[in-house]
Amino acid sequence: MKEKLKKIIKLLPLIISSYGMALTIYMRIVFMNVDFEQLLFSALKIKGMSLSGIYQGTFFTVLGGSLLLGAYLFIYKLVKKSKKNIILKFEKGNKKRQIKLFPFKFKYYSICILIVSLIYFLVDFGVIKYIVDNLTKTSFYEKYYVDASKISLSFPENKQNLIYIFLESMETTNASIKNGGALNESIIPNLEYIALNNDHFSNTDKLGGMLRTYGTSYTVASLVSQTSGISYRFSIDEDEEYPTFKGLTTIGDILLKEGYKNYFMLGSDSQYAGRKDYFLNHGNYEIFDYNEAKKQGLIDEDYYVWWGYEDLKLYSFAKEKLLEISKRNEPFNFTMLTVDTHFIGGYMDEKCELKYEDDYSNAISCSDKKVYEFIEWIKKQEFYENTTIVIVGDHLTMQSNFYKDIDKNYDRVIYNAIINSRVNSVHSKNRNFGAMDMFPTTLAALGVKIEGERLGLGTNLYSNKKTLIEELGYDYFNDELAKKSKFYKEKILGNY
Repeated sequence: MKEKLKKIIKLLPLIISSYGMALTIYMRIVFMNVDFEQLLFSALKIKGMSLSGIYQGTFFTVLGGSLLLGAYLFIYKLVKKSKKNIILKFEKGNKKRQIKLFPFKFKYYSICILIVSLIYFLVDFGVIKYIVDNLTKTSFYEKYYVDASKISLSFPENKQNLIYIFLESMETTNASIKNGGALNESIIPNLEYIALNNDHFSNTDKLGGMLRTYGTSYTVASLVSQTSGISYRFSIDEDEEYPTFKGLTTIGDILLKEGYKNYFMLGSDSQYAGRKDYFLNHGNYEIFDYNEAKKQGLIDEDYYVWWGYEDLKLYSFAKEKLLEISKRNEPFNFTMLTVDTHFIGGYMDEKCELKYEDDYSNAISCSDKKVYEFIEWIKKQEFYENTTIVIVGDHLTMQSNFYKDIDKNYDRVIYNAIINSRVNSVHSKNRNFGAMDMFPTTLAALGVKIEGERLGLGTNLYSNKKTLIEELGYDYFNDELAKKSKFYKEKILGNY
């Protein structure tokens, strides 16, 4: 028994290396545009991930780790059989010493593999930078943050309804090269048409979009950022399961105060990643999610596809809800989040056309058709005349290698379009902006006049005022957001 235990202990560094490296490789292959803070948030805070993703990750890690472990042992045996010795020589005091690393010292071999694996993880996911950033203080928020609760906001007498559609992982990259995308043939022709024929803010002189900025590159982070004008950060030592942003004023808070009723509809569990708490605490949203659909008997108790229920049902439920709430004597903010274009591979219902060779292109194409049909339906309703529609991607896709064949110099950006705005844009092309700028821009589209044209860290894109990215530079903006902020922790998170 003792001998077996000794063997296991000897193998432990190699076992950790093998399965740790397999998991790291899996995450890098599958997840694009993921930084260490997002990984940390997912590991420490998130519960209720898609089961398919968990199963796939576990399978790859177990299989890949086992293969790596076998390969490491095989290589060691080959080295051991060779006649060559690898000797480390050094001096200690006045004495010369040496350590025979190979072929006989297995523990040194195991430790070397462990160190290499650890370095690979630390470098590839920017762990060192994360640690340095969190040891470096910034006064960025003190200098540039504009508290929306302290700013004059003038609403029009006849308040405009808002329909805000977050499209999972939707990029302008999917559009045609001719119009500013990166593909020879657009897989989002309808969204392309919408952007070309309505308000669209671009980083180029053609179709473009939002830049990826720190703390906005995954769904909950983007939801918070677009609705409040901040970068999403969390503290490991927080008592709450998820950040509650006690000191934050969001678009939900503002609209609620102005007599709006807020709604949030999605096809997954709203408790995932703290989305439910955020929307309840900031705007008292009425939430309709996967659990609520079961509760109301709209889907069977054991129904579960993809992340809950698919977008085909989401749009159907949204139509019913909009018809219901539009008859009430109050303006509304109806926010919804799609999910069928989530990686890995997306989801296709029975009505989706299989026009392309790969699943993800078909999922994106199907999503493009669905949102267009939904918009066309809205335009036929009585409430449309008094309703502004915002369509925006939440973040860049994390689907690995999906864009491997596009021009390497192409800057991938996030899709946006605004339909039936109350104002005209002054400067919509060649703008450098991010998710935070959507907060004041959305209010402006509703006809709200904003003192100073800035809320949170966001700038009203309908104005001629420069965004902070344009004013300070993209790299500086992101570097400062990544650093430790006392103001953010105390004033925004409310952790004193």
